[in-house]
Parts: sequence; structure tokens; C-alpha cells
Amino acid sequence: MSLSGSCEYQIRTILYVVPNITTESDDMLMTIARRLGWTVLSAPRVNELGLPFLKEMFFETRQRIPNCSFYGFANGDILFDTKLIHTLQAVTKVC
Repeated sequence: MSLSGSCEYQIRTILYVVPNITTESDDMLMTIARRLGWTVLSAPRVNELGLPFLKEMFFETRQRIPNCSFYGFANGDILFDTKLIHTLQAVTKVC
């Protein structure tokens, strides 16, 4: 199940990739992400080792999607289900 597929108006998923450094498995991952409705973007800035700056990705995301209640980052090995939506909705009610 894809959160973006089942809840596309509540959670916007973005996959940031390092520009000019893609492997065959990266290409496959980007294809799968697009099929699931994710936005795929190049990391706006990387260091000399090719590692993206998280702060820059947050800034770009806030510019592209300015009216969000929450912005978050998760490594690719973290799995979520639809309970995440219920948790975020509960937090917005008490904040």
C-alpha cells in the first residue's frame, strides 16, 4: 500500500535524488516512486562527497508546498501505514 496512493490529498511524498549520480537501481527506484504518485526531484544542493543537505531539501519542499501543517523526513528503511495520518491529524487538533 502507498500512503500517497490512498491518501494523496493528505500526504505528499517526495523522493530526492542526487543529481548526475544515478545507478540502474536508482533509475528503477525513481520509476517505482513515480508510478506510486511520488514527486521525484534532484537534491537542490550536495556537499563535495555528493551527500545532499537536508536543510536545502526542506527549504525547497516548503517553497513547492507552502501550506502544509507538517514537513518530515524519513530514511528509505522506515515504513509507515495509514495510522501516520491519524496521528498527524490528532496532533493538529491539540496544537
